Amino acid sequence: MGLSYFSIILKDDNTLWGCGGNGSGELGLGDTTNRTTFTQITTNTDDVKEIYCGGGHTFVLKNDGTLWGCGYNRDYGQLGLGDNTDRNTFTQIIDNNIDNIKSVYCGGDHTLILKNDGTLWGCGRNEYGQLGLGDTTNRTAFIQIATNTDDIKSVYCGGYHTFILKNDGTLWGCGRNYEGQLGLGDTTDRTTFTQITTNADDIKSVYCGGYHTFILKNDDTLWGCGYNGHGNLGSGDTTNKNTFTQITTNANDIKEICCGYNHTFILKNDGTLWGCGLNAHGQLGLGDTTHRYAFTQVTTNTNNIKEIYCGDCYTLILKNDGTLWGCGYNGYGNLGSGDTTNRTTFTQVTTNTDDVKSLPNQYNAATIKVYDLNAGLVETLDTNNFRNIPVNKFEKIKILYTNPTDTLIAGLISFDNKTTWKMFTGTSWTTISDITPNNILLNGMSMEKINNLTKEILVQGGFTGNINFKIALKTNDDTKTPSITKIYIQYKE
Repeated sequence: MGLSYFSIILKDDNTLWGCGGNGSGELGLGDTTNRTTFTQITTNTDDVKEIYCGGGHTFVLKNDGTLWGCGYNRDYGQLGLGDNTDRNTFTQIIDNNIDNIKSVYCGGDHTLILKNDGTLWGCGRNEYGQLGLGDTTNRTAFIQIATNTDDIKSVYCGGYHTFILKNDGTLWGCGRNYEGQLGLGDTTDRTTFTQITTNADDIKSVYCGGYHTFILKNDDTLWGCGYNGHGNLGSGDTTNKNTFTQITTNANDIKEICCGYNHTFILKNDGTLWGCGLNAHGQLGLGDTTHRYAFTQVTTNTNNIKEIYCGDCYTLILKNDGTLWGCGYNGYGNLGSGDTTNRTTFTQVTTNTDDVKSLPNQYNAATIKVYDLNAGLVETLDTNNFRNIPVNKFEKIKILYTNPTDTLIAGLISFDNKTTWKMFTGTSWTTISDITPNNILLNGMSMEKINNLTKEILVQGGFTGNINFKIALKTNDDTKTPSITKIYIQYKE
């Protein structure tokens, strides 16, 4: 989800660069002057792990676990610093409650933090109840959100609404619902997280725009609700939907989804890019400014896409060759093209865009982020993300995990869409029929063994481009939550 008019990139050398609107200091450059080319941000930006962007505020989470924010804070307190003062350099959020951070989530003017202990904390704008605190009072410091926030797997923020997906598969939402974006069958706002029951089963992931929401299910079907006045949902009409409704036109074989304020993109497993919704500034990259009410293929300069980032009325794509391309609104210089002219087709951004590692709030298209695993025996499954991997260009598998450091971790691999599960003994592959967590821990592969699997060994086991994982973890410390930070497969195009 993007609601911003500014862009941040993280490079391979771990330097941070920004361009676009900077009226509140959201670029962290020490001033409030817009930039039309990517400019290096040097103050307090060392050792960055992740970047998160809201409507006018920015956070970086560092590898040492500290959280730093800058930008718009004067009306709602979304930086969590305990005041309503904007910051134009990254400033540490020093709060005894904000430690052990798992991930950060930014809405238009609100911020949520999910901690490794499973608790959820929020601050900022709460006019519609988007913090889930049972009221509509803004918060300038992070406060724990306790009602219906147990067992969270992941969090998703829209413009003024918020969702949590729980480990039991249930979906819960709060905040603005005037357009039906919570999918509850009405248009009444909610101030506490409320379960969505209609067409909200078997969810793989959730994606939020300014006033609209999508869910992608494990059967690869796409469902949407909320504002649709510009065709944002891709349903072929402009009628708002207050329950999740299946989107059928050109919405198959989806790899990734990205939502702007009023436009939407899907990246398919075959590498094609499709867009719908508002196109007044050319943000769909279709060469015109005509809205699209159904997903329409974007063909100009859209090959070999690695990541997509949608701002308010513009779009960036990062390609596997490391080049950056943008289209749409550019009035603040947010495309980084050195001017303020809009683009209606994806145009390469060349100044200071070498060696781009990632865009805000994005992960490599071949990456699975595992958000939450309970203490004790737990397991998680990759569903469909590791598909169509070019075997001849495969480099390595990497599993990273966090506290506690003595967590026992073991796993199995499937090459046939989870029909059979296997482990490598050191000389050959063997099928494991008992896939309970206890048996995985007893007979599965260690993290080190999985990380050392070569392409040749994987091919021997049946690897033809698709891989699934089943992971089990165990800790004897009930006060800790063992978690996998990331599983990724690296390959070169």
